[in-house]
Amino acid sequence: MSHHLRGIALSVAVIFLAYSVSLFTPATIAQEAQRMLANAAVGVSLGIAPNPYNTLAQQLESKQSELNAREERVVALEDELRQSQLIERYVAFGSLFLSTCLFMLVGLNFYMDSRRRPVPARPYAVDMRR
Repeated sequence: MSHHLRGIALSVAVIFLAYSVSLFTPATIAQEAQRMLANAAVGVSLGIAPNPYNTLAQQLESKQSELNAREERVVALEDELRQSQLIERYVAFGSLFLSTCLFMLVGLNFYMDSRRRPVPARPYAVDMRR
């Protein structure tokens, strides 16, 4: 009887195998296998709780973006400083030029004054002829 039961189980298994082979082509089986593997990979990645080791890449990316933002601010500040130094240099040269011109004009004024008025022989002498 056990041989008879094994024979029936074997024949039922062969019938189910023939039915499944006729129902699914090898391409369909490959697609289903890929879909199952993709679902398993998503399930595995979603199943791991975040910890300091698996979030390290995200932490590094956020730190890198923060450093890039700081670098942009430093470059902007350097540009502003360069512009202000350039303006200060122009103001300093302009002030030097104007001061030199004024000094020359004051000197020219003293020279012209000395040429216009005759200098008395004795500047502190009193003229008694009047």
